[in-house]
Amino acid sequence: MSDNTEVNNELNESPQLDESVQVLDDSVLDEVSSRSEPSEPVVTTHATPTEKVQQVVEELYSESAGTVQTESIELPSKSNSELLEILGSLADDGISETEEVQKWASVLESGIQKEALRNVYRKTLEATENDFRQFVEYKGKKYGPNTPLFADAGTPTNYKGDRGVTRLMSYLGRGMLYQVPLWHTGIWLTFKAPSESEIIELHRMMISDKIEYGRATYGVALSNSTAYTTDRLVDFALDHVYASTLKLDEEKDPPLKDIILSQDINSLLLGLMCSIYPNGFRYSRACVNDPEKCNHVVEENLKLSKLLWTNNKAFTEWQLTHMSDRQNKCKKLDSINRYKEELLSVTGKTVTVSSESNKELKLTFFSPTISEYVSAGYRWIENITTMIENSVVVPKTIEEKNSYIRRHAQATGMRQYSHWIKEIEFGGSNITDKDTIESLFNVLSSDTVLYKDFIDQILDYISYSTVSIVGIPTFTCPACDTPQQIDERKTPFTKSVIALDVYQVFTGLALGRIEKIIERQ
Repeated sequence: MSDNTEVNNELNESPQLDESVQVLDDSVLDEVSSRSEPSEPVVTTHATPTEKVQQVVEELYSESAGTVQTESIELPSKSNSELLEILGSLADDGISETEEVQKWASVLESGIQKEALRNVYRKTLEATENDFRQFVEYKGKKYGPNTPLFADAGTPTNYKGDRGVTRLMSYLGRGMLYQVPLWHTGIWLTFKAPSESEIIELHRMMISDKIEYGRATYGVALSNSTAYTTDRLVDFALDHVYASTLKLDEEKDPPLKDIILSQDINSLLLGLMCSIYPNGFRYSRACVNDPEKCNHVVEENLKLSKLLWTNNKAFTEWQLTHMSDRQNKCKKLDSINRYKEELLSVTGKTVTVSSESNKELKLTFFSPTISEYVSAGYRWIENITTMIENSVVVPKTIEEKNSYIRRHAQATGMRQYSHWIKEIEFGGSNITDKDTIESLFNVLSSDTVLYKDFIDQILDYISYSTVSIVGIPTFTCPACDTPQQIDERKTPFTKSVIALDVYQVFTGLALGRIEKIIERQ
């Protein structure tokens, strides 16, 4: 790979319409067709892990003819544990303070913030029984995030309304419709790009929330401490859903937040980002192979659609047939329920955890919907607020309040994941009531042995129950020609994919867009 990466020719070719995929519903997208498959890297089966990663990485960089947005963001080069070790060694040994080094250090530090905390998805990416790819292959076709194509109008047309806006923005390459699969839930959603004023308002709402979380209190993916952020971003994304394969009866069926599983939140947000940046955006990564010899910063255009990695071995034949149909409103809720029941990774798991007194508890995990996840988070936050209000010493500043929140979060660590618990069994009895489970977890968190065992088990469940992950592979530095994280002795090559914190990436890009708006004034 180089700063001027040679891009696979198929990325610049006009995609062909798939005759087997029908035009989406006339009332919604009467002039739009879907691609038969996403353009993806052709990874040869005989390639070594290093060669496989390099082929994938090269495909990520786009010299698209469309407009690449000028917003830029820093992304990680290795896992956080490795990067923190590198930064620690630099603090001990010291390094020259040249302009190049300062830029390198800034990119490295900012990139660390964009990796999913605790490497939560590392185990499932590295599991040899899994087969994560940038698409799901079924009957010779490849399915993944894609841009629906406008059918040729044939003659010059006078457009108006949403159709006119979508046509023109697509023509300019500054936002268009984008379709993304939610592999845990069993639906496809098509997003339309939000306006700049809507992005500004989203940012205003997020920073005005009564309780603001810094990175220290932000928490691991899908824990209660991310509830506010999740609620804001998910609502924003769902407000920009243009079409869905799921047909809902508004009078009797629940809303999408009550249907979509929590593991699909990252894919949901990725779809929205793809609609905003259909031709990619600028990003930078720092070479970390040997900081004393190389401080190169790679700067490229990144194609967002290539960041979704899905386990091809996770699905039944029926599920694959189900997901191969991407027409608007072609599925009913009963088929979605069947899909989720057949996805074994999310149907539940019972584990045994031990306490300091050597007593055992059996915990049954399950995958919550977005609504269940967010509701649990709000209850936890309201509990903190009540404790602050009833405290003898009321925090006077936001710093004091956040410090209090951090201490309470640490003291009730198990409560962070109460929404993943379906049942607790002990001594022949059981508890299924959600309020009781939440209250118990506030107390049980003080049991150090039980706490550690539980956290290890629940993070493993979240990792292995996730079949679709947003991540970026490591790369070979073009300056020193050194792979950032490759071990030829290990397989599969997706061990070199770094799972991203999609919330941080999205908000970082939103801030970049706002800065560009200010510069125009």
